[in-house]
Amino acid sequence: MNRRGFSLVEMLLVMVIIGLASLIGIPRLRAVTDRANVRGARGEVMDLVSKARVVAVARGCTATFNVTTGAAAKVWVTTCKTSDVGAASAVLDTVWIVDSLANRFKVDITADVATITFDRRGLRTAPYVTSVIRAQSTTSSVIDSVQVNPVGKVLGR
Repeated sequence: MNRRGFSLVEMLLVMVIIGLASLIGIPRLRAVTDRANVRGARGEVMDLVSKARVVAVARGCTATFNVTTGAAAKVWVTTCKTSDVGAASAVLDTVWIVDSLANRFKVDITADVATITFDRRGLRTAPYVTSVIRAQSTTSSVIDSVQVNPVGKVLGR
């Protein structure tokens, strides 16, 4: 007997195997995605704090890393305009901005400070303070953090 195609039993067996593979694989995929999102947010924060330090030295005036916390967290860097370097009162210039870090990476951001300021030498203006900025996944308990030491060095945990 020459038959073409698959029987109903064979199709159901394949569907059950696919279902079991999905049942096992999807939770692991979600955990991997959550870890990648938290690490991405941490990397973005580390990058912007380092850029704030660099722009303070490059422009020869103070630069500030700013962060808002929560589910609508944003991070950005402000400094003096290049035309105002050395002036008594400088107008702030937003150098880098990440409009919504929390939405982009699906994380909640918490920080123990709202700003981290660097002087023209790239050193923190608040000595003896270590600041911590944390990123936690909104869908799981994955958490990671960035430390900025009293000198201004950026450390990821």
